[in-house]
Amino acid sequence: MTLFVSVVSHGHEVLISQNKQLQALAAREGVEVVIRDNLGCTELRNLALGCSMHYLAAPSPMGFGANNNAVFEFCRSKLGMQPGDYFCLHNPDLVIAPDVLLKTVNAAEQRAARLLTINLYQDRELTRPDFNIKRFPSLMDFARGFLLGSNPAAYDKASIGKPALVDWASGAFLLFKAELYQQLHGFDERFFMYLEDVDICRRARDQFGEPVLYLPQLKAVHLCRQANKRLFSRHFYWFMVSMVKYFLRSGSRKLGLRT
Repeated sequence: MTLFVSVVSHGHEVLISQNKQLQALAAREGVEVVIRDNLGCTELRNLALGCSMHYLAAPSPMGFGANNNAVFEFCRSKLGMQPGDYFCLHNPDLVIAPDVLLKTVNAAEQRAARLLTINLYQDRELTRPDFNIKRFPSLMDFARGFLLGSNPAAYDKASIGKPALVDWASGAFLLFKAELYQQLHGFDERFFMYLEDVDICRRARDQFGEPVLYLPQLKAVHLCRQANKRLFSRHFYWFMVSMVKYFLRSGSRKLGLRT
């Protein structure tokens, strides 16, 4: 069994170069780390090759889902990924100890889970929880989020003390059994950026009865940025386009109803 780790860089070469945990992970036996460079950076290429990582340059700028799909295909066709292996989405701004990631894989094996996430925090002191697990959103949830700054779809992580099934988890960290990712045909590339993680988790549940298993005892840091909240920025535009696409997929989502 091999763990394949996908790290997509959109100009994140500084974060990746400073991430010693990621570099230590790449040195582990049974782990293959693939850096997908969406913009093209010689420094990142040199870093990846010098740290036992695989380097892939995108032919042109692509979205989050398309880049991860390209990494998955590279792992399958060039690195010998098998259905029983694991495929991990690892944001450039994620700091996770290699042992924590390998414990997540072990938990997946022990529980026969095919889609997992862990407990993320926004600071290295682990005092500010990251809202990385949520219920499937309604239109009202998004409206409240933008107008009131609230997060009504987020689970209360403080109340979850043992492994639990949740609706969806942030693409900052998701662990897939390779066979499930293949069955889902990966991310829907019509989502350029944002909500592709919601969509793939919903499809996993609806099509294959695979909810996300959340492991609260395993922790990591997600140094996230809320670029989509900046009105009239390109990130805000991408978020709004993805939101429309998400809710147009079914009648229940048009109404903003949770199912």
